[in-house]
Amino acid sequence: MISKSHTVRGALATLLAAAFAADVVAQEAPPPIPIELRARFGFTGPLVRKVADGFYGLQVHDVDGDGKNELTAFDSRRARIVVVRVVDGATTMDSIPTGGQINGYEFADVDGNGRDDLLLVDSRGRLVVRRNGSEEGSRPFDLGLGSRGMRVYPGDLDGDGKAELVLISRDKMRVADDVDAMVDLSPVEPVDDSIHSVHVVDVDGDGRLDLVGIVPGERMNLRLRLGVGDGTFGAWRITTVDSLRDVFPGNYPYHLAEQAWGQARFCERPELARAVATHALEAQLPGLDDEREKGLQARDRFRAWFAAESLQRGDVDAAKAWLEATIEADRFNDPFWPDELLQQLGTTRAEVKARLSGR
Repeated sequence: MISKSHTVRGALATLLAAAFAADVVAQEAPPPIPIELRARFGFTGPLVRKVADGFYGLQVHDVDGDGKNELTAFDSRRARIVVVRVVDGATTMDSIPTGGQINGYEFADVDGNGRDDLLLVDSRGRLVVRRNGSEEGSRPFDLGLGSRGMRVYPGDLDGDGKAELVLISRDKMRVADDVDAMVDLSPVEPVDDSIHSVHVVDVDGDGRLDLVGIVPGERMNLRLRLGVGDGTFGAWRITTVDSLRDVFPGNYPYHLAEQAWGQARFCERPELARAVATHALEAQLPGLDDEREKGLQARDRFRAWFAAESLQRGDVDAAKAWLEATIEADRFNDPFWPDELLQQLGTTRAEVKARLSGR
């Protein structure tokens, strides 16, 4: 099985999996969604199309580069990847032959031309690359991790515009570089054989992709390796979070920090919540304007929480310092700073906004 940490793929696949997994074999469409539900949630349909008598690896991806996402899945009985498009409110389907059984597939730009290529891992654990628009594949390359349970997570780990592949198989992992030419494999490293919900994502906002996953147990452990920026990762960092079941990276680095912070608070782990929020406040902000704004908003949320938490501990000076830090950063989100909190800090919302407008 191959997976990837793209948010749009994971989110849309989750939303559409139920319709495809349970109803795809039906020949007749289910009853339409009541109009009051459509008005509430903004969905229409569902559209139901039979694609195979059993499939796996449902993904959402812009296969042909037209700016519109398609649904893809592997039809093992026919050794093909089915591609489902929605055009003018109706579905159409194409297929991509795989030339035999595969362990999984992925799309990633491995040659840096801006178009994603098709990556296949065959039943023997070998990698085959099909360039975008080509039906011919490269010669199978043995990844050296066996064939059972192979998972591949693409991402540009060294900033050269080409995707590297993080390979995980049971209790071993390695990184494949120069996938478009002579594949260069890093040494094999140990990894917990029960790790799941793995993502390659920029967790700390430094512009370098990191590796994050979960190892189950009595306490679900968040495992993290920060990216170095040269195609390698640092040592594993382990954070224990009770009852953690999955990780959903968002489209900006602070999203994961907010997820972990919220989970720690829910589990009544204040020390962990403080550690997560402190690290997020120290992290570098994203470069893109939209992502930067969300990062700044997350920082204000954390400062307001630190202020309230300081008051609960009886440290009024520390709480006021957090408000001053917010004003100094020229940030003040009303929902994070309720009137009651401001009153305890000896000020009002009008006074804070007057100070901000006078800066």
